[in-house]
Amino acid sequence: MAMVGGDGSTADEEDDLDVGIKSQGGFARWQIELANKVTVEREKEADQARRAFKEQEEARLWNHKQVLHRKTGEEFGKTQKKVEEMRQANRDKAVAYKEELALMRTVMREQSEEWAQFGHELTVEYGTDQAHRTKARLAESEEEKARRGQTVRSEEKRREKQLASQREITLDEKRQHVQRMKSELTGPTEEALAYSLQQRQGKADSVKRTEQQWKEMAQQDRASFLAHAAANKEKAVSTKDLMRTARGDLIKGKYSNYQDEQRRKKEAEALIALKRSEATEAKQHVHDKVYSERRVSPEKTRVIKEVTRTKSPKKAAKKAGLVLPPEAQTRESPYRLA
Repeated sequence: MAMVGGDGSTADEEDDLDVGIKSQGGFARWQIELANKVTVEREKEADQARRAFKEQEEARLWNHKQVLHRKTGEEFGKTQKKVEEMRQANRDKAVAYKEELALMRTVMREQSEEWAQFGHELTVEYGTDQAHRTKARLAESEEEKARRGQTVRSEEKRREKQLASQREITLDEKRQHVQRMKSELTGPTEEALAYSLQQRQGKADSVKRTEQQWKEMAQQDRASFLAHAAANKEKAVSTKDLMRTARGDLIKGKYSNYQDEQRRKKEAEALIALKRSEATEAKQHVHDKVYSERRVSPEKTRVIKEVTRTKSPKKAAKKAGLVLPPEAQTRESPYRLA
């Protein structure tokens, strides 16, 4: 029957452990296994941190989406309510307008019927007397028209005689005027030509002044248009210059960010190379130390037993002061939650 130690391990397990790590090679393999376990434990912790960070980000994004959905629903509800209120107001106005139109039509129809009834009553009451009065009035009108026609015809004959005598007088005066014009043809002709020429010259001057005014107005409009076009062109050129300047600044900023990222990348590569070099030197030191000693010291054996029996190899290794992989000691997880 196997004896159980105070820490829960049996004597057979301790004997097997002592047999397995008596040599320096066994101790080196045990150190490698310990480093691998520590690396696995760190990777698990980093994976848990990443999962927790992802869950937190997804929960925050989901809450933000819910807030946006609620706001959108509220806006849609308010808009629909306003539209429904406008439609209801339009329907109320339409109903009132229809009622008013129906009332107006009813009033007009009643007034038409009243006027028709009034006309019918007048016709029934005064129809016969009105017919006799109309007949008598027509007869009087015929007599009056005949009398006026006779008067007009006699007046036309008298006017025709007066026009004939007046026409003869006018023709005589024109004949006498023509005779005077023939006798005085030279003098009045030159005066008439000069007066006509003066009138034409005045009209020509007026037309020239009007054309000059038009040309001046056209030049002013053209100058105003050219000034406006020049201002627009200058504004467009200024806008293009500003856009070019902004684009240049943006390109410079992006190039500066690119240079910073490249410098950071190179520094990270240099740091990784330095850590790899330190890890290589540490491994070489361990290798040289292992091969410089033939057997494992009792102190190392005690440390190995303590580290092997613990649930967390990383904590035990740090407590014992063993060499751990350097690349994971100073790196902080980007997914660590605050």
